[in-house]
Amino acid sequence: MPGKPISITSFIYFVLIVIFLELNLSSCAGVRPPSRKVFLLKPTFLAYHGELLREYSEKSLFEKANILYSRNEFSKAARLYTDIISVSTNFPLIRTAMYNLALCYINLDRINDAILILRDLVDLCFPDICEDARELFASAYLEQRQWREAEKILEPVDEARLEPSLFVQHQLNLSRIALVRGHTVEARMKLQKVLRFLHTQRVADADYYRGLTYHLIGESYFLDFSKNATFPISLSHESLENLAKLILLAQKYYLKSFAGGYNIATRALYKLGTMYREMYTLMLNSPLPEGLSQEEKEVYLEELKKEISPLLHKAALAYQKNLELYARFGIENRWVRETTQTLKNLNSMLSPGG
Repeated sequence: MPGKPISITSFIYFVLIVIFLELNLSSCAGVRPPSRKVFLLKPTFLAYHGELLREYSEKSLFEKANILYSRNEFSKAARLYTDIISVSTNFPLIRTAMYNLALCYINLDRINDAILILRDLVDLCFPDICEDARELFASAYLEQRQWREAEKILEPVDEARLEPSLFVQHQLNLSRIALVRGHTVEARMKLQKVLRFLHTQRVADADYYRGLTYHLIGESYFLDFSKNATFPISLSHESLENLAKLILLAQKYYLKSFAGGYNIATRALYKLGTMYREMYTLMLNSPLPEGLSQEEKEVYLEELKKEISPLLHKAALAYQKNLELYARFGIENRWVRETTQTLKNLNSMLSPGG
């Protein structure tokens, strides 16, 4: 059923709503480095394996790889972890390097490569790393929206026996399964449970997990926005207000997620920009009033673009902040790569005659 033609009154109403959706992105400067858990071996344990480590006067190969990971240099870290796996005969070191290599692959969006490694770790079920590998394995499948595979992997998990950080990882994976299935209300309930747990319990890497939890709440509102932002759209006051509220809620939690680290921040900024850009596209392609001549249609569209241009500017601001993070900290991930191309296209739309 076609939507109602847009009116200037609706434009003005929407612009008033947009005024309240200010992007307070200056907080990017306070984003903390990624704290995704990377397994570390005790110095005494590393020293025991002198033959592998003697070539390095200051730091072991393993330590060098971990340092590169902490700097977001995932490609370089992955090469070192691969070298360790190739040359070492120390099985605890090998399986720890395999886990960390899978983390690198996930950050590089090489999900299939991560899945191959994690499947081996889970199948072998080494006691010191099995549950961590299981949760990361499920998370990798969820990156590909394969929630049924993730559910199978998590089925044997006994929540009562999980230490705090693993319990949080498990709850986040269950929340992500709900999100992939489109059950946003259920996901938010689970995520609020995680926030309460993080508030009352001591959990390693709590800032990272808190940031990720906020990010997933933002994702739930992003999904609700996407469900409602469909063609043809009714541009009534009620419809616009509902979409604006969803943008505002998603923005609130995306901005709070920055505390989880640069990688979460780049993903959140990309999603924020996408929401504003999609809202612009949605309104630009709304049904035209009936009875207009070709010349009147052209004038109407020009006025429409002027009215909704703040949406494009807000999208561009989010994308620009993303590239600032890349320039400042050298982050390499899917969201930065996609931001580069998207912003290029957006700038052509914002330029005179675009």
